Amino acid sequence: MAFEGLKLAVPHRLDVIDVDAHPKLVERYDELVPVLTGARPNQPSVQLCHYLLDAAAVERFVVESK
Repeated sequence: MAFEGLKLAVPHRLDVIDVDAHPKLVERYDELVPVLTGARPNQPSVQLCHYLLDAAAVERFVVESK
């Protein structure tokens, strides 16, 4: 399943970022790419999953964000 296929009940935005173009992201995620992070307003981003989409983890994050 692709991220776009998730039926999220809250407004969201998907930003695709080339981790290799940002040394700090390479340092943080290195071999975990592709990685999906989520961010709540005024909070740092958190890693939701890597390699494969974990739809349950994304849905938990969304539910906890409401």
